[in-house]
Amino acid sequence: MDPFSALSVAAASLQLVDQLVKVTLGTQKLYEKLAAAPQQIRRKREHVEQLRDLSASIQSLFQGPHEKHDPRNQPLPSNLGHGLHSLLSKAEDELIELENILKPLDVANGDDKAVKRFWGRVKSVKQEGIIHGCLDRLKELYIQLQISLDLYHSELFSIATAQSGVALENISTLQTSMSGTITELHRKVDEQACAGAHTAELNLKSHRATHSRLDTIDASSSALQMTLSHGFSLLAGKFEQEQRKVTQELRVTRNSVELLLAGRIASKPACVAGILDDMQRQPFRQCPCQRLGVYRPLSFGSFTWNRRVYGVHYPGCSSYAAGSEDTLPRRYSLTIGRVASLSIELMFNSVRGAGAFSLPEQINFISIVADDDDCTRIPGYDRIYAAFDSIHRIHGRDTNVFDIMGLYVWDDDYSLVEKTRVKQILNQLLIDLQTDFGSGRVSGRVQTTTGRTLLHMFGGILGLLWSIQEDTLGSIKTIIELLHRHGTPINALCKHSSFSSEGTALSMFFPWLGMDENWEPGSTTFLRLLCDLGVTAAPVASEEDFLRHIVPDSTQVRLFTRIPDLAIEAGYSRLALAVVHRNIDEVQFILSQRGRYESGGSRGVTPLQLSIGWPTGMKLLLQKGANPSETVHCTVDLQDDTSLEILLDADSRLFLGVNGREKSLLEHALYRNYSLHVANGLGTNERILPLIVEALTTSRRCLMRLARSYLSDSRLRDLGWAEPQRDYPLLDSSTALDMIRQLQMRGVKIPDRIWPDSRHRSVYHTEYMIVEVADSLFQAGFDEIDIKAPDGWTPLLVNIYDYMNGVEPLKVLGWFLDHDARNLVFPELNAISLYHALAAKVATRYSNVDDEIRVWLTKILRKAACVVPRPPRDLCSCYCSDGGCSAITSLLRHQSKYMEQPRDHTGAGFLYTLWETRKRIFRLWLNVSHAFPDKQPFTDFCRFELFERLGMKHTCCQLDWWIDKSNWPLLLDRCEAAEFQQEDQYLDRTLNRVLGLYNELHAQYQNHFEVFWDAWWKVIQADVPVTFWERVQDVDNDWSRPRRVDTDIPILDEDSLETTLQRIREDVSSWVDDQIRLEDEIIEEGMAWWTSLVES
Repeated sequence: MDPFSALSVAAASLQLVDQLVKVTLGTQKLYEKLAAAPQQIRRKREHVEQLRDLSASIQSLFQGPHEKHDPRNQPLPSNLGHGLHSLLSKAEDELIELENILKPLDVANGDDKAVKRFWGRVKSVKQEGIIHGCLDRLKELYIQLQISLDLYHSELFSIATAQSGVALENISTLQTSMSGTITELHRKVDEQACAGAHTAELNLKSHRATHSRLDTIDASSSALQMTLSHGFSLLAGKFEQEQRKVTQELRVTRNSVELLLAGRIASKPACVAGILDDMQRQPFRQCPCQRLGVYRPLSFGSFTWNRRVYGVHYPGCSSYAAGSEDTLPRRYSLTIGRVASLSIELMFNSVRGAGAFSLPEQINFISIVADDDDCTRIPGYDRIYAAFDSIHRIHGRDTNVFDIMGLYVWDDDYSLVEKTRVKQILNQLLIDLQTDFGSGRVSGRVQTTTGRTLLHMFGGILGLLWSIQEDTLGSIKTIIELLHRHGTPINALCKHSSFSSEGTALSMFFPWLGMDENWEPGSTTFLRLLCDLGVTAAPVASEEDFLRHIVPDSTQVRLFTRIPDLAIEAGYSRLALAVVHRNIDEVQFILSQRGRYESGGSRGVTPLQLSIGWPTGMKLLLQKGANPSETVHCTVDLQDDTSLEILLDADSRLFLGVNGREKSLLEHALYRNYSLHVANGLGTNERILPLIVEALTTSRRCLMRLARSYLSDSRLRDLGWAEPQRDYPLLDSSTALDMIRQLQMRGVKIPDRIWPDSRHRSVYHTEYMIVEVADSLFQAGFDEIDIKAPDGWTPLLVNIYDYMNGVEPLKVLGWFLDHDARNLVFPELNAISLYHALAAKVATRYSNVDDEIRVWLTKILRKAACVVPRPPRDLCSCYCSDGGCSAITSLLRHQSKYMEQPRDHTGAGFLYTLWETRKRIFRLWLNVSHAFPDKQPFTDFCRFELFERLGMKHTCCQLDWWIDKSNWPLLLDRCEAAEFQQEDQYLDRTLNRVLGLYNELHAQYQNHFEVFWDAWWKVIQADVPVTFWERVQDVDNDWSRPRRVDTDIPILDEDSLETTLQRIREDVSSWVDDQIRLEDEIIEEGMAWWTSLVES
């Protein structure tokens, strides 16, 4: 419905409600009068009460709460609303007629005057012509209703049909009640006609006249009822026709949308399968109500996928809603199932869609829809992904996918049920494949852009069905042979969706073959069947991230050992197979034949890495020449302190490349400690970090002893070692590198374990440092706390970057300041200081952090305030402050920029929030800036606030719109800064004039500064209001960027500036004088009261 139609419907509804109120008041008035009538008239009360209840029910039809799923309670179209309005007006007129007839009967108890008045009332009954006029208007109503049919070609016809039936039923009830009332009135008139002998003749005439009028009304009512019934019957028929037409159009439209979406997906195969596989591998997630602490149900939007599930709990939660189990999953499964079916139909030229590969009602879109790394560019991908994510949110990661497939369900013990349907599915699948291959509608040679074949697509589902019921092995063999006969490549490589590697279809069967401890004889039979059919495993090139592949590869090695030839084909060596199964005799035998250890890890995982958790085998491999440096990071990932200690004792390097960049083992361990403890909430091995600290200390001491052995004391002093004869403090990284170069020039072999960081970074240069580790390093002799790396970063600056992740990083910053970290200004990075680095996140998050974090943050700022000077940035001076971009201006600028949305369209609530937030940040600055001259922070704040309110441009620096891209201001170009300053020269003169007035009044009221400060801003707020920002959605990013909103800022030109300044001076002076006088009066009254109290 367009907005104009919606407005017309709303207006008609309001008029109808007003009319219903009038009808209700009329019936209430009639009810009150009948209540006081004589006993024989009072029986009319029941009929009139029925009329009143009926009108109330009609009124509740429009005003009462609507049920979402009941179409009869939806608002009616505007024309139908006008029609009912006219009908109710007619009903009101009829009620007035009855009231006028019944009113004289209340007093017709033998009084002659009352009888005469009754005759006058009878004569005033409406004539038949008026009734015919009402009928003519009703015919016009029918014409209007027919015209309205052409205006609503949408789903409102079904709603209108139900509502018209309700209206017809209500109006029929109204007519029936009116007929009953008229009949009762006939009887009452008969009784009144016989009530008294002295009025018999008069009553006879009255009886005849009344009967005549009532017969006319009765006939008109009957004609009205027949006309209404016939008209609404035609109307209902017309509505039904239009409803069928609209339903058909909607079905066609829905099919067109599904075909369009499926065509786009099929044009570039989606990776829905990979997405669901990745999501399914994740552990079962905790219910949102427990994770978030407070459960807040959200309304379900009509076109929103995610909001439909946020109000639904996970299974196992006490608030799990049983209704969601039937509605939402079914809705999503049907929609995505149809889209997946159409995608397969277009992708493989199959008329039957996904039914060519599985049952039509049980679409296996997980295995069939091919994946592609470019899936995020597919139109509609976000909505499809949100739908699948919604299903997971409702039923959990481990249950929902198979429920939608219809193959089986999980019970509470995670056991499989409904196994009897497996054979039916396989048989139907085999029949569908034979039919489609025979007709030529599907080709077995088809491959996706990632190399996935039909066997890859069916690998997961076949392995799944076999794991449910193992006696289906013959059917599975027949299906694979059928695919092979029709050209499906058996050993084609495809890219896996979970990681950047390639593998054959055998990898699709791995999840269903079981672990080594759960190995069954049937698994060996199934694996042997695959090998007999020619399915092999080609070498897989994995990434350098060892943690993601050690455990999966160990599982695959255990599977391969059931068929050693297949394992060797897959790229595993016999040594790796022996290590995985902890066969020490086999390992010794293989090493004795080779004479020396060879990694042989064509899959990216070496036998030494597979030996983690087996100290005996690891020591044996190290004795035979295994390199400990290739495995030391894996022990940290797996939190195996025993294996780590063995590798460190074997002289493993402490600084080496991980994932394509150089990284220290301590940095890697601290990051793993942070990710396991903070991000995942898991426990960590407490021995890992002390072992690494001890290894670093031992490594540096070994280098110092080696340097003393080959270099003279004078040469050591020239290299930077101040006291060569002392073991404390330890050498810093740069000095250690210089010594190693000198030793190499003399032909000295350098052990791997004593190599320092080649990036000239100290052991403290890590973003995830904790106080315990820092203190241990300092106690061990590492005093390189305030050393700058070649890129200008210090350990303190490195740890500032992510300090808002908890109180621990703030404790580390405090620890650095306590241990003489005084290098707090960084010329290499645009001359930023500690305050600049903290400004962005302090301003935006200070009011939202925990109390403990706020306390630590205040401590850090107070410590730094004593040593951080005002930044000397004269070359990029700005009108916002005297010496360029100071720390307080950085704080205030970030707070001004990153603000919440205005509370209303006028922005009034936003202005208040902005001003109050700036004052809060300024109070924080006052608490930590005690080292500056008295009242200087107030002057800086006043200058900056006036600068912002006048709309001037900052030339000292610029701030990126995304706070995480730049945590401190960046310098502007010289030419651009000069251009901005030239544009703002006039405003700068205005700023200096206003600031001069501030200094003048400040000097005048320096003894009452607090009163003056409040009065100044109350007056300034009226003359120079705050400019505010709004957030605008960026077209290329999901983040919103701030934009200044144009406001009606009064321009202080030279003509009006003097007048404005004079008004400000007078208002401020008047305000301050009044406050001072009031304070003096209060003091005098208090002193007088105290004097009188003492004298008494």
